[in-house]
Amino acid sequence: MLFFFLSNSTEGLKLIDGEVGLDTATTKPTQKVDWYWSDTDKTTLTNVTLPYKGSNYTIKSSLASFWSVKDSKAESMFEIKNVGTYSFCVVNVGIAQTISYINPVFTVTIEPKVVDIEWENNLTYNCYPQSPSAQVKAGGLLDADICTVSVSGSAKNVGTGYVAKAIGLSNSNYKINSATNSTYFAIRPAELTIDIKTNDKTFLYNGKNITLSNWLTITHNAVGTESHKSIEALFNIDYSKIVPQFTKDGITTDSVINVGEYAISVKPFDVSKVFSGNSNYNVTVNYVNGGTLTVSEANVIRPTAESKYDYLILEGDKRVSYKDKGLIHGDNDSNVNVVDGKANYYMGNISPNTSVNKFISNLVYEKTQIQIYNSKGTIIYDKGNASVNEELLNNGKELEVGTGWYIEYSKDGETERITLSVLGDVNGDGRISASDVTYLRQIASDNALYESLSVEKKLASMVINKGNVTSADAEIVRNVVDKLLTMDLFF
Repeated sequence: MLFFFLSNSTEGLKLIDGEVGLDTATTKPTQKVDWYWSDTDKTTLTNVTLPYKGSNYTIKSSLASFWSVKDSKAESMFEIKNVGTYSFCVVNVGIAQTISYINPVFTVTIEPKVVDIEWENNLTYNCYPQSPSAQVKAGGLLDADICTVSVSGSAKNVGTGYVAKAIGLSNSNYKINSATNSTYFAIRPAELTIDIKTNDKTFLYNGKNITLSNWLTITHNAVGTESHKSIEALFNIDYSKIVPQFTKDGITTDSVINVGEYAISVKPFDVSKVFSGNSNYNVTVNYVNGGTLTVSEANVIRPTAESKYDYLILEGDKRVSYKDKGLIHGDNDSNVNVVDGKANYYMGNISPNTSVNKFISNLVYEKTQIQIYNSKGTIIYDKGNASVNEELLNNGKELEVGTGWYIEYSKDGETERITLSVLGDVNGDGRISASDVTYLRQIASDNALYESLSVEKKLASMVINKGNVTSADAEIVRNVVDKLLTMDLFF
């Protein structure tokens, strides 16, 4: 709706069916209407701009009544509150009347209140794009008004220097102060706990360090959809730095060989060097542990690792240990030292003057199932009991295991024999003496004599182990007799 005001003193305005026209029959209006928006605030101007105040403005005039252009009704006063433009008129615009006032139309404009924005711009990674939260600064809203802030600008990963902007308010009675309509924001890492549990593992004793596989269970509390991902999907993991340690009787070691039960735990490590490639989390490792390693006796006799005893093979006139061949008795040695289609087992790397009890203590097997015979076939040890004077079992001088002695025990219902070979003890008495030196010199000079020897004696004669017996082997034994050397040097 348009209003026209003329300066011609002989013409006026007439409203006819809502349209404004010239009324040349009238003279120039001289009357003024007082327009009020409070009891004390008034004007004779045709428009006024007011700030939004959160409560009503009461619009009155000096007339008994006037019309609201929008509502097309007449009242003595009108209440307005919200931001917008409101027009009032002294006559009903829908009826033809002569306008006799200088200021017949009064327009009120209520402008939005400018408010500052407060930001919460320190966010924590949550797996999803996120924006900082924004709200109208405390004290900015009037009365019980409610106003929310719309924000543009988001980020997902941990970082700083991201930018967000307030782009709108839910209450049109307010507008954003441009000085506070944007902010930098940061996303800090989420706290992530990784639980590492050790699993129960069982092994049969084999004289070697136990190597664990699949011994860990790793869980985590990642956020969002990442909670369902594997730990490998979240991080680059250096598993070489996650190593086990074993505790038995209060003593913790990095490796295990012997029979027993050991608590398995993870050796503490530098988290940042194990879990890398994902800066969205601060990682804490919780060593749950809880697993047990059980090393049990095998169903065959195997020597302790500490003893240095080993099973031997005669190969190309050399003594070769199982360790060098990657063999384990009872696992993969069914085709060694075969005679007449049957494997024969020889245990060597036994020092001279080894007492019977010392020898037995270094066998990983139930002692009550072992029988030991000397080279003449006389039983010396019978399933946990001495078959000779008990004191002799610990002597190490008058009764010691020797080349040609043998062990018998029941394996899978059959009797297995293991023949012993004591290095340097070629005459089979368990000691080394001048007679062994003499015998070795004879063997070195007489190949036929060497060929006639039993396998265990051939193994015992190969001190230097160069492929054939020489006088040098005899000289080494002589030095051992004279206590200038120890036979352990040649295992």
